[in-house]
Amino acid sequence: MRLNIKGLTLVELMIAMAVSLVVFGLIYQAYQAQQRARTREQLVVDMQQNARSALAFMRRELRMAGYQQPGTIYTPPHYLDLTMPG
Repeated sequence: MRLNIKGLTLVELMIAMAVSLVVFGLIYQAYQAQQRARTREQLVVDMQQNARSALAFMRRELRMAGYQQPGTIYTPPHYLDLTMPG
């Protein structure tokens, strides 16, 4: 006599759910690790860009230090004016 059983038993279903839960947990952990790495990399990129901008600004300012156009009289900027009023 042959039994024609179709479907899953409760034990098989619970085992499949447990395996799926472990797999999804591992996938979620990998996703979180990737997100943390992306955030760290973005912070590094932002810091590097800020450093590049600061260096470019300093390079431009140093190149222009003491520059005066031909035919003009040098007047120091107002924030460096050390003369006494009056």
